[in-house]
Amino acid sequence: MSSHVPYRYVANFNDSEIKFE
Repeated sequence: MSSHVPYRYVANFNDSEIKFE
């Protein structure tokens, strides 16, 4: 989990729908 990674990715990390928005 880097700072350049959107929080959206971390939030949906456990979800099957991983989005990079």
